Amino acid sequence: IQNSQQPWRVLSSITEALTAVNNSTSHSFKSVCRGSSAIVYRACMENCSFALSKCFDDSGPSGKFDAASMNIVMECFAILCTSVREDGNRNIYRSTLVYGGRFIETLLKFLDVVSQQFRPNMDVVLNSFQKMQKGTRLLQSICTHSKTEVDTVLLNQVPLVKKNLEKFIYKVKALLESNGCLSAFWMGNLKNKDIQGNHLPSQFAPVVEDVSDDESADDQEGSDAESADAGSTGNPGSSELSGNEVTDPEEDIEGEE
Repeated sequence: IQNSQQPWRVLSSITEALTAVNNSTSHSFKSVCRGSSAIVYRACMENCSFALSKCFDDSGPSGKFDAASMNIVMECFAILCTSVREDGNRNIYRSTLVYGGRFIETLLKFLDVVSQQFRPNMDVVLNSFQKMQKGTRLLQSICTHSKTEVDTVLLNQVPLVKKNLEKFIYKVKALLESNGCLSAFWMGNLKNKDIQGNHLPSQFAPVVEDVSDDESADDQEGSDAESADAGSTGNPGSSELSGNEVTDPEEDIEGEE
């Protein structure tokens, strides 16, 4: 991945091979098999941040980025995260938290560039955030799992992940608002679910914000708010990117919270 001119395409190919492999070796990547899946998964998660950074130039906030490539990386991230439902274990969960948190942190660094170039890439960027939602929801589920299981190894990673998730949601909201597309965003309370998508009592986990799309809303709804006035205390509920058509960015649109 790191030696490729287009790391996002290599990442996508390996991710596809990883999620498709069962008891046999991948036809495209002979080293990808059930026995090596945990190692390959960790490598892919680790290199999501690298591939994402290569979608942007080094010109700072006024620079440019490849929206289509960013979309591929975010899709890979979401696929990798959601794959832990089928074949997850403690090591996989830890890799997801560690490198998932770093991926969000990397994305936060480039959101100013995305904001500057949002209008000509509006549809692709919104689609990217919607795909990202599936991954951020799974991160929240692992945070919930680590608390219910009182797993100190996983719990050590939770504060930073939750902090980055909150920052991501508020920065995406600000990005959309500044570009007149706040109607594509809404915020509300989430329901607690475990990694498999089963509902949990609300006291098992705190609230963490998420970005979602209408098409995946039934896939997982996140976590319940622990207090009715979460918004006033700064505790995030949930945010969602609507799958509905977004109006012209030139128009002033008032979104709903």
